[in-house]
Amino acid sequence: MVKTTLGRGTRAPEMRGVNVGLFKKHFVLLVGSLGALVLAAMLIGATGAGAASSRPGSASAKAASAKAHSGACIAEGFDDISTLTDWAMINHSEPLGVTDWFQGNDVVFASHSGGTTSYIAANFNNTGDTGTISNWLMTPVVTIQTGAEITFWTRTATGSINPDRLQIRASTAGSSTNIGTSSTDVGDFTLMLLDINPNYQQGGYPDDWASFTATVTGVPTAMTGRFAFRYFVEDAGLTGANSDYIGIDDACTSAQMPPPPPPPPPPPPPPPPPPPPPPPPPARCGVPRVVGLALGTAKTKIRRAHCSVGAIRRVHSGRPGRVIRQSPRPGTIKHRGFPVKLVVGRR
Repeated sequence: MVKTTLGRGTRAPEMRGVNVGLFKKHFVLLVGSLGALVLAAMLIGATGAGAASSRPGSASAKAASAKAHSGACIAEGFDDISTLTDWAMINHSEPLGVTDWFQGNDVVFASHSGGTTSYIAANFNNTGDTGTISNWLMTPVVTIQTGAEITFWTRTATGSINPDRLQIRASTAGSSTNIGTSSTDVGDFTLMLLDINPNYQQGGYPDDWASFTATVTGVPTAMTGRFAFRYFVEDAGLTGANSDYIGIDDACTSAQMPPPPPPPPPPPPPPPPPPPPPPPPPARCGVPRVVGLALGTAKTKIRRAHCSVGAIRRVHSGRPGRVIRQSPRPGTIKHRGFPVKLVVGRR
């Protein structure tokens, strides 16, 4: 894997002895200069130690940078790209090569900040021997609106003669990672914000860390979407004229994370209770027939019919103690409590 994640001009450690004849040719010269080489190595080691302690990309510098950015942007230093769970990586190169985005390789160059490999990289092996590279690295979902920015650092291999190219695009399609199906498609990422070295000029891609800022325009209303780094190189690959090795570090977007969805509306109030049933019609006095009944029985029957017992007159009769006449007559309807007059026989 060391070979596949190198630049085209970088020799892997296991390849450093291939020019055996040339090595032997200069063997005597090298032995004669051994003392000078040892001294030079000591000086280089001392210089390297000093550079490591003062390098802007020290771990402490990266932590300070992330701290400074934390209140103003969403920052990513690519210390470990296996933890980019909210990012998306899709390689649509044609033909597809043996590499995708990978952890930075400090054999080619060290990171802009942090540990020497704490950057994300891609190279000519994203496609076959000759092809078109279209390798996408998409940020987490953010708010995309006019004025939103993404800032990052990038570079290619020192002295590269195979031009590289990088596009910065944006989508306003929420969490979509749709980039089409071919190396020339862009899917939902129709907003072109920046194109570094679109004409494939030698030296057109910086070979030392350089900062770039891409700004969104033409999106007046806040929408959710993603920014995308697109390593897009035509006539690329091992035998192509273009593509070498690029690194990206310290990406920072000023776009705010999308607001949480609004809370669901409250449930509708319960329906009002049904109206109470109408009161029953007032009870009325339905005069019962009581003629022939004993006075006590007649009184009970009158009251149960919601009438009242009115005046009682007693007259001599052959049926003492019984009702011999009533008024009003049976079946008459009167208001509740209407008095029913009785004539009761006596001896």
